[in-house]
Amino acid sequence: MFKKFRFPISLQISIFLIIVAFIPIAAMLVLKTYENQLLSLTESSNVQQARLCAASLSAIDDTEVSQEAAQNILRNMKGRFDARIRILDAKGTLLADSSNPDFVPQVDEQEQGETSVTQNTVQADESFIYRLFSIPVRIYRKLKAPTASYSTADYYSGKHIYDGTEIKAALDGRYGSATRISSGGQVSVTLYSAVPVVGRDRVTGVVLVSRSTYRILQNLYELRVDIGKVFLWSLLAVALIATFLALRISRPLRKLSKQTVRCADKNGHIVSTDFTGVKRRDEVGDLSRSFTQLIKKLNARIRYTEAFSADVSHEFKNPLAAIRSSAELLQDTSISQQEHKQFTDAILDEVTHLQSLLTGVRRISRIDGGIEQELQEEIDVQTFIQNVSARVQKAYPQTCITTELSQTKTAKL
Repeated sequence: MFKKFRFPISLQISIFLIIVAFIPIAAMLVLKTYENQLLSLTESSNVQQARLCAASLSAIDDTEVSQEAAQNILRNMKGRFDARIRILDAKGTLLADSSNPDFVPQVDEQEQGETSVTQNTVQADESFIYRLFSIPVRIYRKLKAPTASYSTADYYSGKHIYDGTEIKAALDGRYGSATRISSGGQVSVTLYSAVPVVGRDRVTGVVLVSRSTYRILQNLYELRVDIGKVFLWSLLAVALIATFLALRISRPLRKLSKQTVRCADKNGHIVSTDFTGVKRRDEVGDLSRSFTQLIKKLNARIRYTEAFSADVSHEFKNPLAAIRSSAELLQDTSISQQEHKQFTDAILDEVTHLQSLLTGVRRISRIDGGIEQELQEEIDVQTFIQNVSARVQKAYPQTCITTELSQTKTAKL
């Protein structure tokens, strides 16, 4: 079953190219999907934290969100948040900000040690592999002018009244969100999520949660480094596969070339009809088998030509010998007139025979070359045998020839 399976080289190359092309495509799809998932989870986390704060503020039965209530909410959270939370009143004025040191608890020695270890770790975007693969991107960024203007680290930095689109949407009683590019130390995207605080059927304030995608960028950097490592290993595997295919294709072809040169000697005689790769089930095997069949047919043709040449030479030798003998006898002046006529007729007869042989050889050559079609004609078998016997008897007088004819009197030759 396995021996009959055909695995052509074109299929091997196609599989190889598909594998090579799939590596960067798969990496791009994974990165894009992963980035979208992280951004979606980040926004969802912002919304959940904003809703919890808004629900806590709504539970306080006040006509307006007070600064004291806002600060108490953030203080009671004891730093258990991973985003920046700001609470605004109904006019967009800032009441409390989680970035205030008063709302951030002191870090114990163990957590401080873990933080220092993390800070001392080399970032992924500074690793050699990342910088190696990011060379084209960095060149492109230097040559191409920036398409978007960067804001500061925070869009609302230095503002007393918050008037962003997401704030306006929240003050209208709807969920508001915005995405802005910032360049505070590290170019990143900041996600803003605004949730209204509803009390007594009207909006009494806004909870604004913002988070930078810097951590997402770091995760993407690490993922890109991992993909770079996978790509390098894949490149090594591809190089090994390419080398294997090259050896599997080029080496047998080189052997076939050398064997083809050595299959005949200096005189053109076939000395070898065996080629490598005959048992292979691909194009190289087909080529080897074709060469083998071609050389065998060529060898048979050469043998046929040599045998035919020997037969023709023999056929020409007998009439020429007879002509030579008759001509030598004609030089003898002592022969009679009758013998002179007999030898002259013999020479003419042999010349006619030579002309017939030449015509036959020429016709065989034309038929063999495909110039002329061989036509069969009906002859009398008895007459044909008698003519052959007469010629043999004449060439070999001491030979006794006996012929026996069956009922068939004619044949096609």
